[in-house]
Amino acid sequence: MITLSNPPLPSRFVSASNKSYDELAHRIIEGRSTDYDKVRAIYAWVCKNIAYDTTYSIYHADECYEKRKGVCQAYCELFHYIAKAVGIHSVIIKGRSKDKDGVISDTGHAWLVAAVGNDKAILMDPTWGSGSVINGEFSHKKSIWAWFDADPKFMIFTHFPDVAEYQFLEKSLSYNEFKALPTAHDSWINYRLDIERLFLLARRNLLYTPNFFAGNADLQMQILDMPLKRLVVGHSYTFKIRLLAKGFGIEIINGIAHTRFSEWTDEGEGIYSINYIPRHAQEVRFCCNDPHNTNNLNVLFSYDIALSSSDQATTNGQEQRIWSPDEWANAGITPERRKALIESKAIVSLPTFYTGMGALMEIVEIPMDSTLRVGQCYTFKFRPRCNKEWGILENKIRLHKEWTRDTDGTLSIAITPTMAGPLYLSFSEDGRAYRACIGYTIER
Repeated sequence: MITLSNPPLPSRFVSASNKSYDELAHRIIEGRSTDYDKVRAIYAWVCKNIAYDTTYSIYHADECYEKRKGVCQAYCELFHYIAKAVGIHSVIIKGRSKDKDGVISDTGHAWLVAAVGNDKAILMDPTWGSGSVINGEFSHKKSIWAWFDADPKFMIFTHFPDVAEYQFLEKSLSYNEFKALPTAHDSWINYRLDIERLFLLARRNLLYTPNFFAGNADLQMQILDMPLKRLVVGHSYTFKIRLLAKGFGIEIINGIAHTRFSEWTDEGEGIYSINYIPRHAQEVRFCCNDPHNTNNLNVLFSYDIALSSSDQATTNGQEQRIWSPDEWANAGITPERRKALIESKAIVSLPTFYTGMGALMEIVEIPMDSTLRVGQCYTFKFRPRCNKEWGILENKIRLHKEWTRDTDGTLSIAITPTMAGPLYLSFSEDGRAYRACIGYTIER
């Protein structure tokens, strides 16, 4: 909630009405005792019963009520007169809005602040709560509450009032600061994200949010933890959710890799978590399964995945990715060991692995962090599964081939990097051209 000026601010930008809204207003608030609950009921009625006027011709409350449609000004005026009929004060705020693509409107926008007693008030936008226009057609939203009792720090991402005091922030933002903010999404509220954290990150130009999909935010789910930055191949990220409805689960799809909901950790009380490592440098989608149709997955949100290293000079067109769980197990790294490494925070990010390499070796011991240090000694030990020539290529210049072979065929080598740059555990078919198998970055 916010503090409303005392005495109440004047009712601005409201055209005259020739209709009495007393009967409608008392019918809407029947059974509600507090001003907050009354405002909530009026907001819900307006959102559910009024459609957006795609002809942009209905601006006033009376015509809006009669025809059950109007533009933002009409939504706000209708709310104002219904609220006024039961003694609730509201103010229409004029300003500019920013759409989901970050485009700021040239025509202006209107929303509201309404008093709820004890010098407190709430921000709301019944137009945006009601629904949206896509390709000239208006459709109502299933969930209307993202834009009711809105946090001013959420509102300012998309609503810039002409009068600075209507930002209701400790320190008002300039128009240029408003333009620099990313656009907000209903899902921030529907999934109960930490708006204070989002606002602070955005003000520091550090906020990256996933792509939320409209229409799929009605899942009864709370996001307790998620990365608010772009994901990188090979890095570990924590996701934690609370499911508020039974029968749902979250599947993660990244290229051909599919992480089932059964792989999430059940922490009790409906809370599930996972330490997730992207395997492909392409979009990863978080989907909910439909309890009524097990073959149907609805996309909730997605991230664009970046490569863990920009250097691809020695890959010869090979695809960089992290192995699937089956490939890890095939290479001798059990799921338990991999999970323990991630959870212990002993590594910052895993090394880069290349497609098809899991069948070439059984790993006994290798450095499990992607970053190695000049001057430190590292051991590589594995059992080859095919007859190839192996080497470690340091900085594209020096090839280490001083392998020790045990009686069971295990190859081992200890190397101390002497220069910064890339390092690859590589193999060769002919002893001349080497292909990367596992990649690292050497730093000083």
